[in-house]
Amino acid sequence: MANKTSQHILGTSANLLGFCLFVITSLHIANKSEGSLIDEFTSIVALFLTISSVFSFISIKTEDKQREKKFELLADYLFIISLIGVFGIILFIIVNFWSKITDSFLLLHFFIIYYLYSKSWTKKPIISLIQFHSINIQELTVYLDSF
Repeated sequence: MANKTSQHILGTSANLLGFCLFVITSLHIANKSEGSLIDEFTSIVALFLTISSVFSFISIKTEDKQREKKFELLADYLFIISLIGVFGIILFIIVNFWSKITDSFLLLHFFIIYYLYSKSWTKKPIISLIQFHSINIQELTVYLDSF
């Protein structure tokens, strides 16, 4: 029987392979795959995870102790490389889409400020918030009214 790591590598590699395929599919559905290298990088990580799973499976099934250790070591190294790759994918996604996420939150924040301001609730804290963000209330009103 192989060392304890082979069984864990096999299951975890399969789960992370599903994550990689989800990322690739999501990028293709959203038509975001052409402008970035995320899907190519994710495909390489998925390939490493697949090979790691195969080596781990062979390590579990083999009777020869020498081959068992060799395949388990290969699976282990490929799995570590793949984990670093998954970390890189997550960082790459955060860097590429962070500005869009923060823009959406900023727009929502200003919409809430505008809504509260137009309802004539306590305007003093809202005005101080607007001044803190250096926003011209007239420009904000025109912008939000355009929706």
